[in-house]
Amino acid sequence: MTATGVTPDQVHAQHIHGLFDGDGAAVDSVTPTLADDANKDGMVEVLEGVGQYGDVLPPLDDDGEMPTVSGWGTYTFIQSYDLDDDSLFGSPVTGNDYTSDDILPLALREIVIHGIDVPDGIGAGTGNDVDGGTNGYTGILPTAAGEIERAGLSSALSLADRQKAAVGANLFYGTGAQTFEGTVGDDRVSGGAGIDSLSGDDDSRIALGGDFDVSADGGDTIFGGAGNDEIHTGSWSDADNGLPNAQTGRVSDWAGGGADDDRVRGGNGADLLNGDDSLYGADGDDLLVGNGGDDVIFGGPGLDIIGGGSDRITGGTGADEFHFDAGTGSDIVMDFTPDQDEISLLDGGAIESANSSEDAAGGDSDLSADDFDFVFAGAALGAGNDRQVVVSSGGIDEAMATTGAAVEAYVAANDGTDTQLWYDNDWSTAEGRELIATLEDFSGAMTVSDFDVYQAQQGLGPTAPGRTSAAGGPFRKGTMGAPNPAGALFCRCGDEDGKHRLVAWAGVPRDHQRKAKRRQCHAGGKAKDRTGGR
Repeated sequence: MTATGVTPDQVHAQHIHGLFDGDGAAVDSVTPTLADDANKDGMVEVLEGVGQYGDVLPPLDDDGEMPTVSGWGTYTFIQSYDLDDDSLFGSPVTGNDYTSDDILPLALREIVIHGIDVPDGIGAGTGNDVDGGTNGYTGILPTAAGEIERAGLSSALSLADRQKAAVGANLFYGTGAQTFEGTVGDDRVSGGAGIDSLSGDDDSRIALGGDFDVSADGGDTIFGGAGNDEIHTGSWSDADNGLPNAQTGRVSDWAGGGADDDRVRGGNGADLLNGDDSLYGADGDDLLVGNGGDDVIFGGPGLDIIGGGSDRITGGTGADEFHFDAGTGSDIVMDFTPDQDEISLLDGGAIESANSSEDAAGGDSDLSADDFDFVFAGAALGAGNDRQVVVSSGGIDEAMATTGAAVEAYVAANDGTDTQLWYDNDWSTAEGRELIATLEDFSGAMTVSDFDVYQAQQGLGPTAPGRTSAAGGPFRKGTMGAPNPAGALFCRCGDEDGKHRLVAWAGVPRDHQRKAKRRQCHAGGKAKDRTGGR
């Protein structure tokens, strides 16, 4: 069953309804119309519609769970039932018990979907609420109804083709373990609860001796939902058919794992992969966002942008950007390469007060030398280090506990094996200090060229909750170049070394969950307290 145009991101109850005459024989159920709106409030409510389509015979659910509609307002519900199981039949409204015989003949029965947003003003002046609510989502309100028709073979095949096209565009699966392989084109797939295997494009996992369609690709949107899912966005083969482990997806896809521990694999395009999961970027310039939870992230070849959140991150080959912000967890970067990879910090994030004007072009840029410094120890932090990125030679233990000037800054230090990046909004006390990231097995020298600044503005993605993307930012920026269409949504170019560095930018981490904590800003030598939506 496929539905479109229903209220997004809501649970929708659905049932088969039926009417009976005085002798218990089935009577034809029909779809209500506004003529059945007895109280004239503009909506056909439950008790007004029941006279047309009758009582609930069986609910259409998956082990008691009704489907949750995707953010696009569409879903496809696929489920099978054992008609000999009488426990599946019965009305939660009247309490009446039914059997499978009561839903027959199906041509006399009606399917009803419930749940709709009640607009403001509906029911005004009638003295009546609409099924218990005046506006907002009302779960019991009928929103769609349809009759069940018998179809011949040719009609059924034609309908199946139309259903396949609809399923290929938008699909919702229930709570069980499901496998879905999309068709060529732009698919939207929601796995729901359960352990699912979801592939956006056709010809994934071909059988030995089968044909492999290299062109089967599209810009897919896949959401795994709850459960431990495996998601593949591109066409690929893991069979011995002349293309062992070949991955051919070239179009940019979006995939989100949802809750639980998932494996999300991008194709060869510039993919956006989200989740509390294992994320594999494959080839291409990918945006990988860990969000909350403990993730394992592999960027793969290409120029990747990786946003963490208590994750283990491997950028892979290519020049990668690792995006961090205070209050979003502590990440471990497994393969940081200086003068190639960059540590990118949120502009307007951990350090909120601007000390320079923002480049009007927006986007991201190299950290200015004016916002970078070296010190011999954390205790050497002075007033001039306020709102700076500072590399300290004092070691990690000192960075964890030392106190210096009352400044807000990032401090990078190493112990001869690893490098850690720490943040504090007041380095005169060790209270509230945050470990932002660990660069594992890297203890080399760091320079200003190893750091970058990214923004949540210019339509590139949402800002952290409670924050606006002001024109001013905490860091001075390098020169911004014009957008370059050559394989990137946004281009950062015009660096001092004359090299053009392309970044395939699809957005910024959407789950910057900030810690609400006490902060101090220093104005005129006096400290004033404020609590921010950090």
